[in-house]
Amino acid sequence: QFAKEADSDAFRVGFNSLGAYATINHLHFQAYLLDAPFPVELAATAPLPHASTPTGVRLSALVDYPVRGFVAELEPDVPPSRGLPLLARLIGRACELLAASNVPHNVFISQRGRRVFL
Repeated sequence: QFAKEADSDAFRVGFNSLGAYATINHLHFQAYLLDAPFPVELAATAPLPHASTPTGVRLSALVDYPVRGFVAELEPDVPPSRGLPLLARLIGRACELLAASNVPHNVFISQRGRRVFL
């Protein structure tokens, strides 16, 4: 919601979990206002067609990138008012599972909240 309300494609939000550049146990967020894309935003992706995602949300894997990761994004025709809550629940649940398994992770939100890297 925060990225959507900023109403700028240059605005991005990042989160680091404990062990993923967060050095103490607290919520570690960053906000970025940059006109140029981050390298991960330009990375190649491969769709995960059998992934169980809500209607209107596409899940892909990063391809040939230095770290493993996924991209969850709203389909172009899905309005943010309907799609952002679906995307937030999907990413939130994935983060819960990673945290419960003690897997350090980062979240990067771009395109006004419509595209999330994990």
